[in-house]
Amino acid sequence: GTIGKHIQAQFQSGTSQLINGAYYNRLFPKDVFFTAFHPQSDWTFTDDTSASLTFNGSQDVMFAPQVSGKYGNNTPPTLDFRHLLTWLKLEISAESDDVATAWGPLKSITIESSDKVSIDLSKTFYPEDVKFSNEKVAMNFHKTGSDEVFPAAGNGYAMTTEVQEVGYVLCEPVQAIAKDQYAAGVVRVPEYNITIVSQYRNVTIPVDLMNGAESYFDRNTMGHQFTLGLKFKMGNTIAVSTGITDWQTGGIGIGKIEE
Repeated sequence: GTIGKHIQAQFQSGTSQLINGAYYNRLFPKDVFFTAFHPQSDWTFTDDTSASLTFNGSQDVMFAPQVSGKYGNNTPPTLDFRHLLTWLKLEISAESDDVATAWGPLKSITIESSDKVSIDLSKTFYPEDVKFSNEKVAMNFHKTGSDEVFPAAGNGYAMTTEVQEVGYVLCEPVQAIAKDQYAAGVVRVPEYNITIVSQYRNVTIPVDLMNGAESYFDRNTMGHQFTLGLKFKMGNTIAVSTGITDWQTGGIGIGKIEE
């Protein structure tokens, strides 16, 4: 008959390994079907056709679509994990020491994002079958190399003129559009909005993602990584520089602050 089983596995490398709790009938071999999720815990399953998770911006949420294997097969099935979120790295600097003093320590940095994802397991998958809640939250960035919120509660982060990678967030992906066409002409619409609160300033940065200096990103950002470099200036102005790093590289992002 049909057996449904949820088990946990920890993969040490990309090579084949045994998974405790997987059932085979060696006398009457039948196909066994596998799907996989990361992180291991906190998923909710509905009728074995839907999986959902609430995430906090520090987690790499992944899904491996269905594959099958059979007892005695020489080639074991391979779980092909896909990143479901978008990874944004954050670099910060001040134009001068006076600018750093004028802004004061950074108290919070958040991005507008959904924090709930669900996967329709009855469909082929990716990315159309991954849905995010329409309800948005102010999702925190996290300190580079840890799960701690950035900036930490208390005195905040005192920026300097040196460019430093300070944080990251793994947030809801969006469908980026190269040209946002309206009746009045082409109007840029940002993919993300980042809100920054410092001791003396409170601003929101619209971020429009790009492939390069003159090329806008024009596809789903799921599984892509962008580096955003924020250079703080006098007044409420922040210049956004760009850079590309590894993961599945998405490109760069730009933003503009209006008074």
